[in-house]
Amino acid sequence: MKIINTKDVQIADTVHKVAVKKLINFEHATIVHIELKPGEALK
Repeated sequence: MKIINTKDVQIADTVHKVAVKKLINFEHATIVHIELKPGEALK
């Protein structure tokens, strides 16, 4: 098991302008952590 602390991962630049952290990237899948603060939404 691989343990990843989200506080240690850099925020990725996205078109949605919300906090997105790429945790793991496989050939056919990517696992991300999306943090939406009050008033934020995805387009």
